[in-house]
Amino acid sequence: MNLQVTPIDSQFLVHTSYKMLDGHPVPANGLIVNTPDGVLLVDATWDDRQAKQLLRWIRKHLKRKVFMCIITHSHADRIGGIAYLQKKKIDVESTPEIARRAVADGFPSPATGFKNDAKFGIGEKVDVRVFFPGQGHSPDNIVVWFPKERVLFGGCLVKSMDATDLGNIAEANLQEWPRTMRYLMDECPDPRWVIPGHYGWDKPGALEHTLKLLEAKGK
Repeated sequence: MNLQVTPIDSQFLVHTSYKMLDGHPVPANGLIVNTPDGVLLVDATWDDRQAKQLLRWIRKHLKRKVFMCIITHSHADRIGGIAYLQKKKIDVESTPEIARRAVADGFPSPATGFKNDAKFGIGEKVDVRVFFPGQGHSPDNIVVWFPKERVLFGGCLVKSMDATDLGNIAEANLQEWPRTMRYLMDECPDPRWVIPGHYGWDKPGALEHTLKLLEAKGK
């Protein structure tokens, strides 16, 4: 399937790329943040071909340059298109732990400008917080929070309201994940939109739903 881009509003858009796994297309969500000072991407699609499609779409429809991409953990659904972005001289940023794990998995290393908690602005209007709320889906999962707009990109730490289980838990920390979710909910109060790593994001309650799935798993 081709890459899809779905607007939340004029500033935030969800990019969704697909990979066939066990005979089924698995969607991976990322974020496009459209600002007068350029475009911020969150996550890099499944592969370089899709990353190329994504940049082409942004150039055609938004007519702005991508100045940065934030990688939220080291799995292929987050970092698969990193080589193409770096080829296009886009600043791909993450944490030292994500970079270490990415290289171990055979991906190019993102830059390591973010530590466990970082804040920066895009121009005068958009504030961004990138932080590690604790282990959950993976040991390195970070989230991206836009406090003024109350938009949270939770990535694979957060399960869609469509999810009936926790998905891929090969590297999950099931003991820490509930504590991580409670911390995330405290740090990002009353989000207007929560974007999970996979599947739908248009229904409210994803943070609470994730916690319920974890509690059910722990019984």
